[in-house]
Amino acid sequence: MGNYKYVLKIFGYVIVMLSVIYLVKTITKYMKGNFLAWTPKELCIVFFGSLLYSASLLFLIAAWSHLIKNFGIRDGAFLKCYWIYARSQIAKYLPGNIFHYAGRHVLGRMQKWDSGAMTMALFLETSGLIISSVFLIVTGVTQFDFSTYLYNSNFLIIPLGILLGVIAVFVFGKKSKTFSHFLDFYSQRSHGEWIVILTLPFVLYLSFFVFNGLLIYLIYWAKYTDYNYHVNIINFISILSLSWLIGFITPGSPGGLGVRETVMVAALGKVIPESAALELAIIFRLVSIAGDVMLFMSTYFTLNKCKVKSTG
Repeated sequence: MGNYKYVLKIFGYVIVMLSVIYLVKTITKYMKGNFLAWTPKELCIVFFGSLLYSASLLFLIAAWSHLIKNFGIRDGAFLKCYWIYARSQIAKYLPGNIFHYAGRHVLGRMQKWDSGAMTMALFLETSGLIISSVFLIVTGVTQFDFSTYLYNSNFLIIPLGILLGVIAVFVFGKKSKTFSHFLDFYSQRSHGEWIVILTLPFVLYLSFFVFNGLLIYLIYWAKYTDYNYHVNIINFISILSLSWLIGFITPGSPGGLGVRETVMVAALGKVIPESAALELAIIFRLVSIAGDVMLFMSTYFTLNKCKVKSTG
């Protein structure tokens, strides 16, 4: 098992390295001219985009609150979950891409929440996000002519990422104690009860991806009003879902940094100018980082209302 983890980690680092090389190469190609010229217009786009991205995280918080309450944590009120989620979310940018989950667990334990319930909720959250992203990717497949990608070596990062995900699921699926515990827990409720429990989170996860896909489209529309490219909104939603998924399953990529941008540039570069796709990917990364910071800072104004133990 240890060897499998080591191989997956090395594979993840290779993907991150290839992604960074590709991004540096593409950025260098477009460094001349007005690339990423920070006018007041761009600054406004980043600021308001960050606010909207922060708002989109409420979908994930609501889903998490719903899950933990259904696993027996009765005081998992939305505001308390908001505070814990917002405080820990920013840790996803630390190497390893797992510390936001660990931080959420630690903060939950400080509220005397059951560890097993939080683990089950995390398992379902992770599964739900992956399933909903795949659903939107498959939905958007009909909008692409994938034959154009077969001769694009830069797009190799996507099948590599998908292969990594398949390996990870195969290796850890049967070995995971969490999965075994979930199967035991699943048998304690009827299928109808599970449908009721899981439907709302799935809708909220779909809403998160759709919302951010629309956000990227709005950024594109606001910044590139001079382009005469009529792009299907579904393209943006499915590409956002794809970039999130590949970044999520890549070990060693903090917050999907580098990997998500590479996927976004490679995919969007086929439906809009490559230079615009690169700028859009970089702007959205800035928007998401600033949005996470805004969410984190907001916890200092909600502490009393949340009735949680402060960590400083």
